[in-house]
Amino acid sequence: MAGLTGFSYYKEITISTTNCDADLANFPVYIPIVNDADIGGECLATGYDIQFADATNDNVLTFERLAGFAVASGQANGDFYVLVPTVAGASDTIIRCYYGKGGATDASSPANTFLAANGWAAVWHLEESGNPYLDATSNNNDSDAGTYPDQATAKVGKGQDFELGSSEYISFPSTASLNLGTSDFTISCWIKPETVVGAMITKQYNATPYYYLWENAGGYVQFRIHDGTNTVYQNCHPSITITAGTWYHLYVTVDRDSATGFTFVVNNTGNGNADPRAILTLDNNNALVIGKTSYFWDAIIDEVRINKTYLGVAWGKFEYYNSHDGHAAGNELAWGGETATGEGVAWIPKVIMVM
Repeated sequence: MAGLTGFSYYKEITISTTNCDADLANFPVYIPIVNDADIGGECLATGYDIQFADATNDNVLTFERLAGFAVASGQANGDFYVLVPTVAGASDTIIRCYYGKGGATDASSPANTFLAANGWAAVWHLEESGNPYLDATSNNNDSDAGTYPDQATAKVGKGQDFELGSSEYISFPSTASLNLGTSDFTISCWIKPETVVGAMITKQYNATPYYYLWENAGGYVQFRIHDGTNTVYQNCHPSITITAGTWYHLYVTVDRDSATGFTFVVNNTGNGNADPRAILTLDNNNALVIGKTSYFWDAIIDEVRINKTYLGVAWGKFEYYNSHDGHAAGNELAWGGETATGEGVAWIPKVIMVM
């Protein structure tokens, strides 16, 4: 596959292997561009010419550009997810960010970055200023009801600020992609509680079967699955206690065939494993709701993801470290300097005068 052509510049991005414990296939790497004057001095105001390739520019990388990209005072700021074929566990992974191409068209592709064929059932970035709240995948699990929260600055770009006193929630209609059935699955999100009781994600709490993620008054979060007869759950407590005003990455990954296959991790801290094998189908016809079960939630929620495969603990660890700095320097990334390609019209070679 041919690489990117016609761009004036690129920067190498080194993805650190430090917190990557295994090779991670088809990982959507979070890449923020933060106060970058090199990119801001050359890119289009739309950011359409900011695109990505592998370390040798032999292969173009699929990516999603989140809402909110901007160039101000010559500096570029924006949030991207880049689908990297393999984030290596044994060595650093290098990709390139290209920019500086007049007339470039928009190549951002959410549905191909969070590809349904890679197990993604729904990915809600929660960037919107109101309903509908859009699913990045091709499953189109977009919201259709609720008492809507306010947009707020969150972990990755924008998120949603749910107010307990206003009984705010977002509802998504039941679809085959949101039903977990008997499949393996992985669910994750970022939360910043304002008080410490409430519900985050639920699919049919008041009937069975169901799955839900919620926070108890004891300062712990719990993920529970119930098939109508059998119940299995995992708490983060006592490994970690939830407090107001702090960001937490919640990550549950379930291998339905393993006696130790149910793992729940909060900020890369686990509390043992549970056995999910007794649970039968989790399919139901009710909506998936963010922000309430029988309780409403008082918190900012961001980056809610459902994948119908067992992604494992190594995936969750790197997902946490890759986004825990938010829109800031870090995130397991090291940027190289600007390199001219010699291709774009914006590039002018230096002329050396010999006297």
